[in-house]
Amino acid sequence: MTKRARPESDLPVGLRCVRGDTGLSMGLFYAVSLLASRLAAIGFFSLRVEGSHRVPRTGPVILAGNHQSFLDPWMVGLSLERRAHYLARDSLFHVPILGGLISRYGALPVPRESTAPRKSLEVCLEALGRGRALILFPEGTRSSDGKMQPLRRGIALLARRTGAPVIPAIITGSHLAWPRDRRLPRRSPIRLFFGNPIRFSEDESSDSFMERLASALHTLAVEAGEEALIPGESPRGETEGEESWSEGEGCSSKSPSPSLYQEKRWPLLEAAGVGQKFSPPRKARLRLGSMVAAAQPYFLGEP
Repeated sequence: MTKRARPESDLPVGLRCVRGDTGLSMGLFYAVSLLASRLAAIGFFSLRVEGSHRVPRTGPVILAGNHQSFLDPWMVGLSLERRAHYLARDSLFHVPILGGLISRYGALPVPRESTAPRKSLEVCLEALGRGRALILFPEGTRSSDGKMQPLRRGIALLARRTGAPVIPAIITGSHLAWPRDRRLPRRSPIRLFFGNPIRFSEDESSDSFMERLASALHTLAVEAGEEALIPGESPRGETEGEESWSEGEGCSSKSPSPSLYQEKRWPLLEAAGVGQKFSPPRKARLRLGSMVAAAQPYFLGEP
């Protein structure tokens, strides 16, 4: 029996107003505001983007980046040649003006109460099932020091159930532009790097997938010349002293760098009822590679 499509009125708010993913099919309001956002980001934050051509222009895709500040969803979204969605607290949709704006920009409402885990899963699956691009930050929260944080495995569940490719993304500079302890953003250069897509293999475990995603983010950071983002690494690639990089954990100068993957669960993981601890092998030291190309303003395009 064929499953009937959900009526338009039953869709999440952010999906109702979507007419298409690219070009003017995104809607005149979205297209005009996207251009204005790009000009503002380039002018105020000197935004430079590399690897945007690696993001598929059609079909479901998950963009997984490190999380440094409130600017991150905006920066990732305006760097794409297609419309993208992201999760937002449902209470924000009741705020005058703001609620209408984030709906037009593709935000998807998620409750904060006990039903949030399952609702988050349903919302993400709905978006990906309709062939949309979904922006997620598997670290779960903004970094307090700008470094990468442990990943949470909910993204593996989405990749396995939908078959959507996952595009690793590295954001640098947004922590300085808008740190957690600052009320308003300030001028500071921001760079964004997209990596090659990875997919969940049929015979692969969630642990293996998370290890590959963490490795991809590490590699992308090194290739971008941003080794300082990696926990336990100094700007010169040397191991730092005994400084804790995550709650309750210290890292000595002789110990391996902590993995970006942790056992703490995020809402999608709780919905799946999975909570296994993951102990990845020691991270191999990565060799510096040449950067893809000099960063360019986004609207100049890439090969």
